[in-house]
Parts: sequence; C-alpha cells; structure tokens
Amino acid sequence: MATTAVIINNIGKPSTMTYANTIKPRSPQYKPVPMKQIAYLHGEPRIIWEEKEVAYVLIRTTLLENYVTLLSKPQFYITHKQWSYPIRTLKWDPMFDPKEETSIAIAWISFPSLPPNFFGKEAIFSLAATVGKPLQVDMVTLNNTRPSCARVKVEVDLMGEFPTRINVEKRKKTGEVVEKWVPIKYDYVLKYCKACKL
Repeated sequence: MATTAVIINNIGKPSTMTYANTIKPRSPQYKPVPMKQIAYLHGEPRIIWEEKEVAYVLIRTTLLENYVTLLSKPQFYITHKQWSYPIRTLKWDPMFDPKEETSIAIAWISFPSLPPNFFGKEAIFSLAATVGKPLQVDMVTLNNTRPSCARVKVEVDLMGEFPTRINVEKRKKTGEVVEKWVPIKYDYVLKYCKACKL
C-alpha cells in the first residue's frame, strides 16, 4: 500500500467545522491499493505506483491545537474497510515538492536555569522565538511545577542554524543594563540533510 502524505496548513480562522467532522468517513472515492508486484531493473528491486494510487490530502486546521497535534505525529493510520492507510503529516509550502522532505519540523526546547520571573507563557514564547515559531509550553511549565527549567514546543526550519544560548537583559530605572546568558537545550530535533533534502 502506498504511503499517503498529508499536507497541513494552519489558517487560524474561526470556523464551526471541527477537526473530528472533517475526518468522518464519507462515501469511498478510491479503491484499496493491492499489493504490488516486485520487478527487477538491472538486478535491483523496483515497484511502480500509479499516480492515482498515491494521494496527497490537504487538511486546513482552524485550531492551533489540531495543527500542533497533527504536525507532531511522525506517522499514524486511518482504517477504512479493513485496510489501514499510513499517513505522514507535513507542513504545506507553496514550493512543495513530493521528491523532497520538508525542512519544517517540530522540536522541543528547554531553557534550564531560567529565572522564575520569566516563566510566564509570553516571556517563554519571546525566548523561543529566537529558535522558531513557538507553539505551546509543556504542562509542567504551564503549571509551574518544575521551577528549574522551562520547556516549549517550537516549529523550526531544519535548514537554519540553532542558537545555543540567548542573552537576556534588564534595563534598570537608572539606565544600567544587567544581563544574563540563558542556555537553550534541544531535547529532540530531527536529522536533516541540507544537500539531499531528506
């Protein structure tokens, strides 16, 4: 069975339609894809897929939470009539090329030794914006139950460089500036080849 890619675009506009309603089963439009015959070309295995057998589905989320959830899953399955179809979620890009992996990914980053007065969501998002687009803080950070470290999920471009620290400054009433370097720890970032785009 061919892997079906799902391209996600967050439009951020309010709507009465929910994500659950958009994935409800409808009348089938495609036949299940049977097992493919393996052919050999110069002694190497080869499988040919017809264009109609590999589908790209555009999902437009209206809630940021749905966008984050879909983009955070590396792969999931949709079952229809006893067939399971694997689906990968990718962020849509106007220059989307199915032969290349997107360089946009989700990463968790942490700010160890962050001063307690910077634990507000807006302050953490300001710090996280130096790495990528901030999406959500983890529940422990939100509930202030881990005062030693703030953790946030960000959308990053794997083609870019990732800073390892950020300079946080405070300007006093006297005009004097006090600074502190806050380290940035990357909990998990996908590996990406900038040459082959995979």
